[in-house]
Amino acid sequence: MLIEEKLQSLSASIQPEYFSVIEEHLNSRKYDRKCLTLHVLDTYWGLLELPIKNNDSTDLTKAFVYIRSHLCQNHTRMVATIKLSALHSLTKRLATKGVITCVFTFPCYPNSDSTHKAFKDQIIPSESLSKIKKKKVGADEEFNEMLSKTCTPEIAQRLKEHVYNFKHVKKHRKPLNEYLNFVFGEDPIWYEHPKMIEGTLLKFRNNLLNKICRNSAYGNFQNVKNSMAVLRAHNLIPKETDFPDNLRRCVKTQKVRIDNPLLCTTDIYDERDKDLFRNTSDFIKGLASDIDNNLKLLLYEARRIVFEGYRKYKDRYRLISKSEKDEFLKHPELRVIKTVCRQSGKSWVKECNPFASYGRSGPIRMNNLVAYFDHFYECFTSGVVKHNLEGIRFTKEVRQYLGLTTVVASAMQLIIVEELGINPYSLYKVKVYSDGHGHEFIQVTDEGSVRIRALKPRARHTKTRKTAGSSVDLIDISEQNIDAATCLKMVLEMTKRAREFTNQKELWLCSTPNGIGNPLPASFQNAFKKIRKKAAKTSEPLKNATLKKVRASKGVWIYLDSDGDSLKTANYFGNTVKTTLERYVPYYLSEIVYRVKIRSFQNILLFMTVAHDESPANSLGLTITEFRSQIVKAFDTPDMGGTLYESLKSQAPEHDTFEVKYFCVSLKNIILALKYSKEGENQSLKDNCIAAISKISEGPVIMKQLLRKAEKKLNNLEEG
Repeated sequence: MLIEEKLQSLSASIQPEYFSVIEEHLNSRKYDRKCLTLHVLDTYWGLLELPIKNNDSTDLTKAFVYIRSHLCQNHTRMVATIKLSALHSLTKRLATKGVITCVFTFPCYPNSDSTHKAFKDQIIPSESLSKIKKKKVGADEEFNEMLSKTCTPEIAQRLKEHVYNFKHVKKHRKPLNEYLNFVFGEDPIWYEHPKMIEGTLLKFRNNLLNKICRNSAYGNFQNVKNSMAVLRAHNLIPKETDFPDNLRRCVKTQKVRIDNPLLCTTDIYDERDKDLFRNTSDFIKGLASDIDNNLKLLLYEARRIVFEGYRKYKDRYRLISKSEKDEFLKHPELRVIKTVCRQSGKSWVKECNPFASYGRSGPIRMNNLVAYFDHFYECFTSGVVKHNLEGIRFTKEVRQYLGLTTVVASAMQLIIVEELGINPYSLYKVKVYSDGHGHEFIQVTDEGSVRIRALKPRARHTKTRKTAGSSVDLIDISEQNIDAATCLKMVLEMTKRAREFTNQKELWLCSTPNGIGNPLPASFQNAFKKIRKKAAKTSEPLKNATLKKVRASKGVWIYLDSDGDSLKTANYFGNTVKTTLERYVPYYLSEIVYRVKIRSFQNILLFMTVAHDESPANSLGLTITEFRSQIVKAFDTPDMGGTLYESLKSQAPEHDTFEVKYFCVSLKNIILALKYSKEGENQSLKDNCIAAISKISEGPVIMKQLLRKAEKKLNNLEEG
């Protein structure tokens, strides 16, 4: 539920004078803190409402104690403390504004594991517990409740067996849940009437198009229909039950969406917006420019996050050098010795906690925490602290210095997806190396380029993508020059130590309060929302941006920028031309690009028809100047002008010249090329050797085996 929706639902149960103070307090908080406070208030307002209204200090204090116990029973010590702190802050604001006038005592926080356990064991009276808002029922519980209400036990059991047999349960559970609730509302004993089942299926199918796109409606209805077919096959509904046909999947309408799939103000699937443009050329230029500007805004924000994140990671050595690491590691209880002096001149030696936020170690507490988790790295990877010492926490700042965070990872994924066109979900789960089907890998070549292969579960073939890079040190790369190759090399470096400790193959090993692991796609998407929130301040379409929309937008931009080059667009998406044009490029968009080309060719034919006239300009009713400018404009189209346009301009064609060179592949020649690439003096010949070795390394298995033999033999010769 969105913040606005929660506030609206709360406003109905809170008095206006109370609500205005609460809304003012929430608006003064950051987004994360605002969400947290709103959630706590929504959960416990039923318990707090009466004591606040009656100004009863005793009942209000009891209510806070019960809330603390309930938080400790449902959350860890740290989470319970954070939520209790948010409630305390709101309560102080209410007291300051005169909403709470009675004197009350706010209970202490669970500052240790022992106090957390003690508060957790406290019993909350059933009367008070009933006033606390219950957690939302899980999808499985909701499904079971729905089955028990709408079906017989036999039907419920058979449907559960059918639904939970699939890998993606929710795709079958959700539409079936909606249909059974719908048919039960029509007739509680629907399973005895075949005409009722047929009629409700027909209505359910047609109603789906009002909520979701045709493709999703097709899939949802087919899953419901398959579930009903299982019941018919097991004689749980009448055998004569006839099921209606599914929706037709027309090529031109199958991808009509409710929301705009591109990052632009013009919805390319809403043809009414085309009327805003004067002509086709303006429409294409305006659409391409809008997409390009929005992509640049997102990339600017992503590059800034990656640039700062990598510098913080490299800065950890400086922080550790200024910490008290050497001193507290020598002490059995991780203490540091401090000399305390009084103004009177008296001084004494005291053992201090280097991780406490107060005291003499307070200013360098961050340095000490980074040094601690860098030394006890197994604590950082597992999320379990060895030493029970106050102040040792997996803070957000510490995680930034010791590894990859989800925000930095999401920013890198944005840059990679925009440049390479990799499917976001394939990128989320990509492995650095694998021995399974498809052989996922990420390789960095000697010249700094990166090759990556990410698997897509439904894809027939896997595609290796290569992004050109350089051998420049990553710390020396400027913010604006950060690209996909740079991001992949950075993430490999930032997760290398974690991968060695945990023996995990995934690329995106991010640090979290619970240790290091590969986050769920939802975690990356939540981090992406933080990036788009900043970028959306200057562009309205970015408020609904996703990585899928970034990929689709870049692909459509390539199509428009290349004058409808479907092969180039398909190469970016990694799909066939047919799939690219059906899934990503609307039918009318490909049509208008094609019509622009046809119109250019028609103009050329028109000028050719009057070429032999005594005065071609007069034949067309134009002046000589207008005629010449129109000819230049007509032939100024790479797809149509060709050599005729080049001769018209009376200038030599500027083509890049390539010198073809051949390399005779043999063991002896490869050894010679390897040796010269290291010790050679002629830079041109040296570059040719490096290029030949690079091509061999990307070739078939027999070439790679030959290269490996040559490297071993060269090493033996050098050692001998």
